[in-house]
Amino acid sequence: MKNLLALIVALFISIFGIYGQNEWRLGPSVGTSLSPIKFKDSPNALLKPGLSLGFNAGPVWEKNWQLNFGLSFQQRYTSFQNVEPSGALDLISGLLSGIVQGLDLEATESVYSETTYWTVDFPINMQYKFNSGFFLEAGGYFNLLMNASSNVETNSHIPLFEVFDPQDLGLGGIVNSFIPENGTTTTSNQSTNGLTGLGGGLSAGLGADLDNIRLSVFYQYGLTDIRSDNVQAGVKNQQALSISITYLFSGQFFRSGLRPKYNLELIK
Repeated sequence: MKNLLALIVALFISIFGIYGQNEWRLGPSVGTSLSPIKFKDSPNALLKPGLSLGFNAGPVWEKNWQLNFGLSFQQRYTSFQNVEPSGALDLISGLLSGIVQGLDLEATESVYSETTYWTVDFPINMQYKFNSGFFLEAGGYFNLLMNASSNVETNSHIPLFEVFDPQDLGLGGIVNSFIPENGTTTTSNQSTNGLTGLGGGLSAGLGADLDNIRLSVFYQYGLTDIRSDNVQAGVKNQQALSISITYLFSGQFFRSGLRPKYNLELIK
């Protein structure tokens, strides 16, 4: 982590040194980051909006070209859902199915998890601006995971317990000690466990500069999995559709060196 931050600082300093005499455009930005997630009641992925705050900066050269980089805090979402056979009845399913023909013991357990997480993003893009003010931009980004919170809903479906209730036979305490109850449980936690700490990918977008106001739309596609666990559950790579507005300041803010000025008339 420290090596990565040192690399970022060194990259920014080198950009300042090389393009310090160029005109720069920089300013704060605010917007939304739309993450595709699958809600538990929908088979299709939907976009869920999160907050985006940061700043953009970059030198301009040859009128139409600009190098853009920045830093932003992004609120993102991810989810996964999985249904698999439950091992709750493995010990007794063989015995009972042999005694009672046609008895359904295929217990299942479905898990749905939705995670809200924050990242700090470092985008680096190349922009080409048309004379009309519209621009195209492409490049890449990498980000660091800051924190996360998850809500996990687990649903246990045991057909055997739909036929009889252990509570009616006075066996509820004994049965529930090694077999989960038929129903749904929900848990919440504040943890980054199971999530990838360092991510990155490609980005492309378009927008327009209206005087000092920049409107932009970007699509980000991550080259790494969001999660470091549950990969078998069909978890997708980090993706987002970002919409932002930036207020830009223009000018020569950085100089690669200062030269002393002398009054030749006084020297004479």
